[in-house]
Amino acid sequence: MKLLIVDDEQIALEALRNIIDWETCGIDRIFMTYNIIHAKEIIQQENIDILLCDIEMPLGSGIELLEWIRYKAINIKPILLTCHSEFKYAKRALQLGCIDYLLKPVEEDELGRVIINTIRKINEEQELKISSGRRKEIFWKEVLEEHIEDEEIFIKKAQCFYITEGSKARYAAVLVGMKYIPEEIELWHRELFHFALKNIASEIFLGNSELPFIKLENDTYLIIISDQEKKTENDIVKCSQCFLDYCIRTYNCSLVCYCKGFDEGWKLLTIIENLIKYNDRNLIFNKVIFIDGHEKEREYIRRQQKEKLWEMLFVEKEYDSLYKEIEKELYRMSEATNTDEILLAQFTRKTWELFSKACQASGIQLGDFMTAGDEIRYQRQAASVDYALDFYRNLFQNLKKTEEIHQLENVVDRIKEYIYQNIDREISREQLAELMNLNPDYLTRLFRRETGQSLKDYILKEKMGIARELLAKTDMSVSEISMRVGFFNFSHFTTTFKKYSGIPPLVYRSEMQKEQECRNQYEG
Repeated sequence: MKLLIVDDEQIALEALRNIIDWETCGIDRIFMTYNIIHAKEIIQQENIDILLCDIEMPLGSGIELLEWIRYKAINIKPILLTCHSEFKYAKRALQLGCIDYLLKPVEEDELGRVIINTIRKINEEQELKISSGRRKEIFWKEVLEEHIEDEEIFIKKAQCFYITEGSKARYAAVLVGMKYIPEEIELWHRELFHFALKNIASEIFLGNSELPFIKLENDTYLIIISDQEKKTENDIVKCSQCFLDYCIRTYNCSLVCYCKGFDEGWKLLTIIENLIKYNDRNLIFNKVIFIDGHEKEREYIRRQQKEKLWEMLFVEKEYDSLYKEIEKELYRMSEATNTDEILLAQFTRKTWELFSKACQASGIQLGDFMTAGDEIRYQRQAASVDYALDFYRNLFQNLKKTEEIHQLENVVDRIKEYIYQNIDREISREQLAELMNLNPDYLTRLFRRETGQSLKDYILKEKMGIARELLAKTDMSVSEISMRVGFFNFSHFTTTFKKYSGIPPLVYRSEMQKEQECRNQYEG
């Protein structure tokens, strides 16, 4: 808290500074001045909380300073000090929002009491400014962080946050587990996404009221509702389903909502911990799951005969049928109670090994058909069933496109044609790989195998060949020719030309002109 003391007597100022231990009262910074002119400057520059001011001063009275504060609508708690006990001063001071009116010389205990009461009033007002939903959210965060499971401590904590229902209410928890977030949403600032989800949940569960919506770890969120806000467990399930449907429809996310029925607030910590365990081990998505404590155990067992079918479909390039088979198996896995990220990681690793082995029989590497985006999908496919399906869907699409490209025309010929048609542009390996829908490393190896030279050398030789022709047969300047073959740095063009032609561009042009003159003389 910041305190400003205004008094025209230096002795009085020093006495007020030293009369009590301000830090013990809750004051951490003290400002002092002799007149209201300087006081106004301090108030405008600093966020003053409490004003301790004399009334009678040469350059303006304390009453005038209060009138100015009232006119400017500045939130300060004023306390007036005076030698005058006339009622007219006290009445005007109270009209202007004065907290207290003290007669000089003020006693230490009395001033300390007034300051402490004023600070308490400021704190209470600040707490009341926080919305009901925000207070509840902070309350539940502290309940979780402090692991409050004792009824008496819970009730006292609720009273501190002005949560009136306290022990009378029963509470339901909804744990929201995000299983898949599209890349375009990943690019958002996470706080913005959290804010959007909170607004959606508040509108669906409570209408326009703010809802306690707490962000936990690993893309999970917690919603807490009292039975005074939603009467039945069925209401909670319906709202959870609406929230889930909205997120899927609007953000194309995959998520799960785990619900548990109403219980005493101090028992909620154990319930939430159990919901988190369900979310950690369960990879099912796009469902509302009500946990009633009577869930049946269903174990997932990998079926070897399925692997043989998948290998056959992969070799025969029946990618659509293969994707449907994997999708069915992952759905079966997601419904088992023993499924977790470790089991899904084992599944995806073994499936990758199966397809890689089939590729090697044809002398190719499965990784050659992965784009940069596929490599990201590969890294996260064990996080959820949706991520795994997203990876296989894109991988099989790339395989199908690659087959189509090979069937239509030779990849190397297409690359050469593209380079020739775009000789005036900068051409990168990554650009060509994206065009051909191939992995950049695989494209480089394929081009070298078919042509005997690297892709980079081929591009530069083609550019320098065009440059030599333009130097010999046109009057274009060297800088124009440089840009015509995709070099926008003249120095770089000159260095590259000399490397591939043995001499600088101007020397080459001069020699070509001499050869042409000799040829003309000979023919003449």
